[in-house]
Amino acid sequence: MLNHLLSLNVFLPLIGVFFLLLIKNKNTKIIKTISSSITGIQLWIIFQILAGFNRQKSGLQYVEHSKWTESLSIDFFLGVDGINIIFIALTSIVFFISILTFWKKNKSVKEYLIIFLLLDTGLMGLFLSFDLFMFLLFLGLTLFSLYFLIIVHNDKTKDKFHRLGFVIIIAYSFILLGVLLLIFGNESFSYNMLEISHASSYSHGFEIITFLLLFIGFALLFPIFPFHSWLISSITKLPVYINIIILGIIIKIGAYGLMRLGFYLLPYATIKLSPLLGIIGTVNIIYGALCAITQKDLKNMIGYYSIMQIGFVLLGMATIKGGAVNNFQAAITGISGAWFHIFNHGTIVIILLLLSDIFPLNKIKDIKISENKKWASSIFPGIVILTLFAGFGLPGFSTFISSLFCLVGAIQLSGINIFAMISVIGIALNIFCFFKWFNILFSNFSGNFDSIFSETKKHYIFILLPVIFIILILGIFPDIFLSLINISVENLVKLITMFSVK
Repeated sequence: MLNHLLSLNVFLPLIGVFFLLLIKNKNTKIIKTISSSITGIQLWIIFQILAGFNRQKSGLQYVEHSKWTESLSIDFFLGVDGINIIFIALTSIVFFISILTFWKKNKSVKEYLIIFLLLDTGLMGLFLSFDLFMFLLFLGLTLFSLYFLIIVHNDKTKDKFHRLGFVIIIAYSFILLGVLLLIFGNESFSYNMLEISHASSYSHGFEIITFLLLFIGFALLFPIFPFHSWLISSITKLPVYINIIILGIIIKIGAYGLMRLGFYLLPYATIKLSPLLGIIGTVNIIYGALCAITQKDLKNMIGYYSIMQIGFVLLGMATIKGGAVNNFQAAITGISGAWFHIFNHGTIVIILLLLSDIFPLNKIKDIKISENKKWASSIFPGIVILTLFAGFGLPGFSTFISSLFCLVGAIQLSGINIFAMISVIGIALNIFCFFKWFNILFSNFSGNFDSIFSETKKHYIFILLPVIFIILILGIFPDIFLSLINISVENLVKLITMFSVK
C-alpha cells in the first residue's frame, strides 16, 4: 500500500464516485459521509507522504512508472518532488474544508459531490503526472468538472456562467497546442517530461513560440490581468464552498503548469521572457490592490486581493533570470518565495471566504439589533484581527515571509529590481484595503454576534482555528515549508542555467 500512495491518492475519489452512484439521492447524509471520508483519507495520505518525504534527496520520490500504451509510448508516470508536493497538500486541505462548509446544504447533493470527487481526481492527477498525455487528460477532467460543478449548483442561472465555459475552452486549447508542440517538436516524440527536460532539443525560436502559447493558456487560469473578469463575475455569484476550491487551488494551476511545462521544458524561453513575468506581476499587484480598495463587498475584495497576490507569485517566478546571470541565490530566493506565497494565499483566502460568509459587508448595515455587543468578548473578533494582520503581511505571519522572499529575490536582479520597487506600492495599498474592510465591519455592526451567526455556520470555528494555526506556525518556523522545496528549486535553477545558454 505504501508503494502506491500516489495512485491511491489520485483514484480514491473515483472509488467514492462508484459508491455514490449506487446510493439513492434522498440519502444525503450517507452521500456526504462517504465524500467527506474520501477527502479525509486523502488528507491522511498526504500526511504520510510528507512524513516520508526526504527533504535532502534530489529528484522524484514515491515514483510509480509503468507503460500505459506501448504503441504510443504513453506512460503511467506519477511522482512527487518539492515543486508539486505543495500543490497536492493544498488540494487536500482545500477539498476537505470545502466539503465541511457544504455539509449543511441539501440541494443536488449527489450530483454535486460526484462532480466534486471527479474534480478532486483531476487535480491530484494533474499535479502528480510526469507524462504529457496524462497531464492533458487530468487537466481536461479538472477544467470541465469545475464547469459542471458550478452548473449543477446554479442550474437556474447557468447562462451567467457561459463566460467561464468559454474561458475554459480557450485556455485548454492554447495549452493543448503548446503541449502538442512539446511532444512533436522533440526528437524522440517523447511524452516523458523528465526525458524532454534533460534533452532540451528545441530551437530557440520554437521555445519562444511554445512558451507563449502555454503562457496564454495558463494566464487565463491564473487569472492574470486582463484575463481576470471571469474570476470576479463567478465568485460573486457562487457559494463559499465552491469559491474555496476556485481561489484556494484552481487559480494555482496556472503557476504550476507554467513552472512544470514552461520552466522545466523550455529553459531558453524562460530566461528570455522572465522580464515579461515581472511586468505582468507588477501590473497585477497594483491593479488588484487599487480595485480591492474600491470594493464594498468582501467577496469582490477577496477576488481582487487574489489577483494582487498572483502578481507577487509572478514577480517571484521572474527571478529565474538569476540563473542566467550567475545570481543563483536571487533566483532560489524568489522562486521559493513564489511557491510559499501560493500556499499562503491558499490558506488565508479560506479564512477570508469563511468570514465573508459570516459577515457579508453589503448586508451588515441592514442588521439592526438592540442587544449589547456580547460578541466583542468572543473568539471571533480575535480571528478577524489575526486575519487582518496576516493580510497585512506583518512579521510573524507566513504571508510576510513569502512576500519578502519574492521582493528580495527580485530586487537583486537588474531589469527585475524596478518591478520590485514599484510593487512596494501594492503592499501599502493592500494594508489600506484591509484597514478599510476592518473599519466597515466593526463600525457598522452592532448587536449580539450569535444573532447573525446561524446554526449552519457555527462549525466554521473548527475550520478557522486550524488554518490560522498553520499561518502562524509557518510564519514563526518557515523552514518547515522551505525545507520541502529547497532541493527542487535549486535543481530547477541549475537545469535552466545549464540549458538556457546552449
